[in-house]
Amino acid sequence: MKVCAACSQTLPRENFSKKQWQMKQQRRCKGCIADNREVATVNLIRNKTLSGREAEDVAWALALATEEPMKEILDDDLFRKPHEEECPICLSTLEFDVNSKVYMSCCGKLVCIGCDYGMSRVEDGEDPCPFCRTTTIGKKAPTITGMDGELIKLRKRIDANDPVAIFVMANMYRGGKHGLRQDKRKAFEYMLRSAQLGNADANYDLGCTHCNKGDMTKATYYWSLAAMHGHAGARHNLGMHELNNKNPSRAMQHFRLAAEQGYTESMYNIKDMKSTGFISEQECDEILKAHKEVVAGKKSDQRDRARGIADFSS
Repeated sequence: MKVCAACSQTLPRENFSKKQWQMKQQRRCKGCIADNREVATVNLIRNKTLSGREAEDVAWALALATEEPMKEILDDDLFRKPHEEECPICLSTLEFDVNSKVYMSCCGKLVCIGCDYGMSRVEDGEDPCPFCRTTTIGKKAPTITGMDGELIKLRKRIDANDPVAIFVMANMYRGGKHGLRQDKRKAFEYMLRSAQLGNADANYDLGCTHCNKGDMTKATYYWSLAAMHGHAGARHNLGMHELNNKNPSRAMQHFRLAAEQGYTESMYNIKDMKSTGFISEQECDEILKAHKEVVAGKKSDQRDRARGIADFSS
């Protein structure tokens, strides 16, 4: 399946000529060629008549020209307990929220906000990387400073196909932050590239984008990829999708895996399913115990201080 850049429809191979199918961008389906329909993105951008939503739709359609075909995902792979990434400093499991972790463009490490906060307190004024000790200015997740030195380091990581660096750049282009001009097309393309390299956050975001555009087949595909790489939010969304499609057994498998990763919303769903008799109270209690242990293991005083959600005396 590929996207026609003229009608923006996702179509199978038989709807394109061999030449058009092999094109990376601006491909047109047989119907659009027969109707002499031009590539919509080019005409709209030239005329500069795009509204904000139209510009995003056009950028999305053009970026999808680089999207890889969906591959079969087996249940054995989908429901296998995923590996969760740890902070390389404190060795505690990283939390789900992108704002709870900081990307270091100097060494390509993803550290928790607690360890980043602790280093900034120790080395007051210099703010070195907590892993490699390189002095870094203005570290913030999920993006980094747009200063020339930081962008150079980030682009070096991107050239090395670092999926997290590519995800960071996607967010920078999406928001038009840190001196970069907002470019939704580049943002989507970077997001797709990061997802293809296995980044869970990128796959999750792509799933949400497809969901918002009404394509649940692709939404669940990208959420599945994200879930297999440890994204509990994507796992929860898969559970909700199965529940809405009256597949409580599959929904329960997703909720259980997400709850055992510490995802509270999935724990609520499990409790609701217990009240309807779908699972026993003993089984629910076992999941709840595992959930609480994981949540406790992800907490620390330094992470709380970094968030500013608790009042600690120094």
